[in-house]
Amino acid sequence: FKIPSEQHPMSVIEKILTHAGVGLTKSHVEPGEMICVRVDWTVTSELLWAGMEKTYDKMGRPRPYRNDRLWLAVDHTVDPRTNHQPRQRGLMAKAERFRQEAKIIDYLPANTSIMHTDFTRERAQPGRIVVGSDSHTCSAGSMGSFAIGFGAADVVMPMVTGETWFRVPEVCRINFVGKLPFGIGGKDVILHILGLFKRNTIAFQRAVEYGGPGLKELSMDARFAIANMTTEAGGMGACFEADEETSAW
Repeated sequence: FKIPSEQHPMSVIEKILTHAGVGLTKSHVEPGEMICVRVDWTVTSELLWAGMEKTYDKMGRPRPYRNDRLWLAVDHTVDPRTNHQPRQRGLMAKAERFRQEAKIIDYLPANTSIMHTDFTRERAQPGRIVVGSDSHTCSAGSMGSFAIGFGAADVVMPMVTGETWFRVPEVCRINFVGKLPFGIGGKDVILHILGLFKRNTIAFQRAVEYGGPGLKELSMDARFAIANMTTEAGGMGACFEADEETSAW
């Protein structure tokens, strides 16, 4: 069976990138293409904001594209036992300064949040593109977003412009089949996947897409654990198929 030339089957991730594409000249994307996409959310912490701010300063500290599409959580270095120390105080002060300057809506002060957990539960949605400044940003893929961890400087551009250039990745698809034994959760599943394929093999520099008939066996928390550790498999981003469970959440 030959697929008509005007049709081009795509993965969920490719569909999300096509939907978000800016100035595309065709109705699909292919791995390896450089495209510009609209970014729905940028996510960072006080630790990684310190790196982003160097680029932001060189840009002249322009107004962020949308102050309600930026998530800044002070959670990576803070600890009530050490928050008085100069390094922690400096990082928290930089984050607070940026909160006031940019009038950030979603700002979580020290010791009130776990960055990726809270962002995923409170803001991530199917079909959105989420770009964050560390590798565990892929956690938000559990909600059906395409979530990618960039370098700190690379997150500044979508934060300021709402767009970024992106090389369409190859997609590694993992299908779940069958039923989970009693007592087995998401962490067990991703550790099993890592045990099977090891690090930096099938997922290396690829985006990982999860789906299949066994998806209904996985709660949203289980999916979070799996998406979160996609980076441990070498994946650069993650996306779960959204289903009835996602909708119910």
